[in-house]
Amino acid sequence: MLMRLPGGMSVIACALLLGCSSSSTPLDASVDDLAVPNSIEVFDLSRVRPDLSSTDLACYLHTFSAFYGVAPDERVDDCTCGCIIDSFDNKVLNPLWGQPMAGTVSYVATTAGLYAGAYAVGDGGVGVAGLSSLNTVAPFYLDGDFDLHVEYRLVGEPPADGHAILKVLSPNNSTIYSYSVERQRSLGATDEYAARLNGIPAVTKTTAAMSGTLRLVRVGATIQAWADGAKLSQYISATPERLAIFLTTAATSDGCAVSVGSADGGVCSMTVVWSNLQLAHGRLVDRP
Repeated sequence: MLMRLPGGMSVIACALLLGCSSSSTPLDASVDDLAVPNSIEVFDLSRVRPDLSSTDLACYLHTFSAFYGVAPDERVDDCTCGCIIDSFDNKVLNPLWGQPMAGTVSYVATTAGLYAGAYAVGDGGVGVAGLSSLNTVAPFYLDGDFDLHVEYRLVGEPPADGHAILKVLSPNNSTIYSYSVERQRSLGATDEYAARLNGIPAVTKTTAAMSGTLRLVRVGATIQAWADGAKLSQYISATPERLAIFLTTAATSDGCAVSVGSADGGVCSMTVVWSNLQLAHGRLVDRP
């Protein structure tokens, strides 16, 4: 139960207000000076009933559980209040991901994130370690407006022409409708964030960040690319189509002096730790 002082002010409420007291007694007064008055009203907290009439108790941040199996009707995961697509905090790679790849790659799942490594071997080599929502068992797609983000961390210095990419694209028109934001080291060895929206020239911003957040937002026909809380670029004629999600780690040997007997052992490598892929709001559906 809670004591209430004369005049309706509770002891706890009074204590939470800086400088509040039942008199003009300073805060450093002695305990005797702050004695509780003889007249005390008892307030029963069990009688308090919060008003939940305007609260949607069904709307909450939840974890996406994938669309396994075959269903005659379309399945929808409503992420209006947010959903965790993959936290990447498990020692087993989530089976909801397809794994498009090129060259030599590695995937190491840990409780601290998914380590995705791409290795470009030899002159002209390319390494791509991808994750795709276009898996063969339970594909899923973004539908309508969305706010998608993922956290990344680079392991060691990235090579020139090394990339950590968040991308969404149309499964039907991928060469036309493709939107991405990434942390890259350019072929000229510039560390930067880059946004590539529907084929328009890349918008870049230099950065020294070795970890951060990549984000893509679609509202109506506008799509925006963000990095570490700052907007990089936007495109105002984005497709309304449903889009697949890709996370990509990539490297090419163009960024390294790869050759047999060289200091790098003939391999140009890029490793990214992915974590916390979420929708702040949006919808996931099981068909394009």
